[in-house]
Amino acid sequence: MATCLGVAACPGSTKQEPTTEGPGDSTTTTSAGGSDGTTADAPTTDGSTSTTGGAMARACDRYAAAARAGVEQYCPCAVEFGFDPDVATCEEGRDPDSDGYVACLCELEAAEPMHAAYVDCRTAAELAYHECMAPVTCEQYDTQPEWDCSGAFSGAYSACGKQFPAATVAIEGQCEDSPPFTCESGDVVPGTFICDGEADCADMSDEAETLCQF
Repeated sequence: MATCLGVAACPGSTKQEPTTEGPGDSTTTTSAGGSDGTTADAPTTDGSTSTTGGAMARACDRYAAAARAGVEQYCPCAVEFGFDPDVATCEEGRDPDSDGYVACLCELEAAEPMHAAYVDCRTAAELAYHECMAPVTCEQYDTQPEWDCSGAFSGAYSACGKQFPAATVAIEGQCEDSPPFTCESGDVVPGTFICDGEADCADMSDEAETLCQF
């Protein structure tokens, strides 16, 4: 049920639009305007994972709000590009929980509250991207200003996974249909870590030459 708001080139146009991507999505972008074999993630110390008090106490709700804000930021450009007939249609079609993705995040957070730190990390990456894209006009989409924002987002999103590998395994496996990778040693790492140029398995089997030939 993977839902990540990624970018993909549209047929017949150099512009790009958010689309639903397959398992292992690592780019969620909008536009202008323990028992799993991994080491348990440590909670943050800044209070960001609190599940008590506040209008949006759950990390999954904060993520959904950030994602929807990004959709609202992008949709006027989507209409201008001709991707959607109107803003309402655009927003409805790109709702982050249209396939139950946010609900899945909430279920995992309820089962293991420490996963909230990873979701909050992703939310921070989303918000930083939105802030970066705020001055970018629709005409500048798919040009250097947008590429710079997307590159920064991609790096931040990847860093979240590296910081919270156990949560990444759980969320990718249960919410994004992306199974983990089992190292030759028997350890488990997120499937999206394979062949990323950084050894995550202690035995470095996730970067083995036979595995990473393209």
